[in-house]
Amino acid sequence: MIIVAVVTAPYVGTVHIRLPPMARKNFETVKQFCASLPPSTELEITTARLFGLKKATYVRLDDLRTIKKRFGRLANMQRVDSQGSLLMNILRENRTKFYIDHTLGGKRSAIPGIWEVIMARIQKQSR
Repeated sequence: MIIVAVVTAPYVGTVHIRLPPMARKNFETVKQFCASLPPSTELEITTARLFGLKKATYVRLDDLRTIKKRFGRLANMQRVDSQGSLLMNILRENRTKFYIDHTLGGKRSAIPGIWEVIMARIQKQSR
């Protein structure tokens, strides 16, 4: 069971962007907001836990970085602001690495084009 938990931990089911009230009016205001995303924009990343329960992790946009593919590595994104000791991170199941399918995100997005803008921003700040 522990092996299953470790292996499936980085797989992301959903990513939600927390929009400010002024950006929730219509699709155009969402697109305008996403065109100039502030670094403090918060993302809710939902992953799976041990028994199939959901685990939500809240991450600021400027804390995410892409990581290079490597043999044995499942994740393609990393949270750079991990806080606390290693033991507390394990006990709280703090997620620091994620696998987000870039192609599937654009297809499942409620507003077309938003996910591509977010990914471009993450890739830009990873350089």
